[in-house]
Amino acid sequence: MDTCANSLLTVETMLPPTYAFCLVFRIFKDTLIHKIHFTITRDRELWMPTGTMPYAHFDRRYCLSHYLSRGWPEPETPELDNKRRFAELYGDDLFLCPNCGRYHPYLRESDAHTFVQKLAEGSDIIDGGGRWGMKLTDAAASRVYRFANSRLRFRSFQIKQCDERRECNELHRDQTAEHNRFIRRTSEIATHEPPENEFPQPTPKQTADFLYLIQGGLFFKIGITKDIQKRLGHLQTSCPMPLKVIKSWQLDEARIVERHLHKLFQEYQTSGEWFLLPEAEVLQLCTFDESALRSYGVGKVIVPFPIELIQYR
Repeated sequence: MDTCANSLLTVETMLPPTYAFCLVFRIFKDTLIHKIHFTITRDRELWMPTGTMPYAHFDRRYCLSHYLSRGWPEPETPELDNKRRFAELYGDDLFLCPNCGRYHPYLRESDAHTFVQKLAEGSDIIDGGGRWGMKLTDAAASRVYRFANSRLRFRSFQIKQCDERRECNELHRDQTAEHNRFIRRTSEIATHEPPENEFPQPTPKQTADFLYLIQGGLFFKIGITKDIQKRLGHLQTSCPMPLKVIKSWQLDEARIVERHLHKLFQEYQTSGEWFLLPEAEVLQLCTFDESALRSYGVGKVIVPFPIELIQYR
């Protein structure tokens, strides 16, 4: 990341006057972060955005546990396209607190508009047919370009401690404890691996597939196969972490159930058939019985996997 940033800054430490650029601000709405773009053309016209663009999900109460499970985001460097003579610069001072995992400050759309209009103060308004902008005066253009040049060295966000110490420390304590409980409980599930001879074995006349739940660290795979033991071996050869079969069912309608479960847990999907499932969803899958599966429109469980139900405390 540092090498990328340094190579960018050695290309231009000041924005060439022949470049168009946009100033990007992050706006927080409910559980979504939106981007809002203010575009400055080569003709010194400042065009106001017609709306915002959803950028990422966030949750003020559970952001730290999210990063502890999935990893921390890395700041992005400003985009400077020499071919198109265009730059995308971050105009806000967003930072991420490493203690509570929250972004600050929480800008509103009106805050970004007020700031940019202040830079362009004294400029004439122009009508773009559905959009509006300003023809920058020399003084306004000087302010805008001076601000843009100051943002060339700014990444998408900084890492620093927030000032809301009491709430910050409470969030850190609660979410860290919850994350540690989840790690312990998923580890307990992984220890309940049956002996090799207890894996359901395929028969020559078998037509039903096995629907399985396999765990690797914090991640769970929901898939189907004819031979669970063979499938586990194939997956393990390309996976750096130990894999465990948590539970399986033999079903004539295994593919239908698989698709339904993928859809049910799609918000936790990380890649393909792998999911970062919260504790409640893991428990639900581990306790699926015949009636639960029938509620999804499938038939009777032919051979239930011989695994003891996990009791969470």
